[in-house]
Amino acid sequence: MRRRTLRSATLSRRTGLWLAGLAGCCSLLWSAVTLALTSAASTGQGLWSALTLTAFAAVLSLGAVAWVTRQINEPLAALSHAAQRWRDGDVDSQLDEVHAVDEVREVNVGFNRMARALAVIEQDRAVMLAGISHDLRTP
Repeated sequence: MRRRTLRSATLSRRTGLWLAGLAGCCSLLWSAVTLALTSAASTGQGLWSALTLTAFAAVLSLGAVAWVTRQINEPLAALSHAAQRWRDGDVDSQLDEVHAVDEVREVNVGFNRMARALAVIEQDRAVMLAGISHDLRTP
């Protein structure tokens, strides 16, 4: 029997360091935007460059938020996909149990244990029904 493993992306330590660096850069960028806007408002010059810097900071921040949201939601999507495959009858699909994030690893281990227990119950049910049908056919 061939066993399939569904891999899900997690927020690793390296990703966490990149995220911390990105948050620091975004915070410095927003500080620069605030400084540029206050100096442009007081002097009346450089308003377009301050607005361009603001637009750049907004796009960079929204991109960072979208990336982090995707990194957080991918393990949930993998769990949902595995549950749907289980519901459709693919009892061999399992989630990867090696993750940097403890919570995701625990959920995947729990799902795999549940899947194994349900597979054993299903196999026992099939054997019992086969025995009952055999007993009914042969008195």
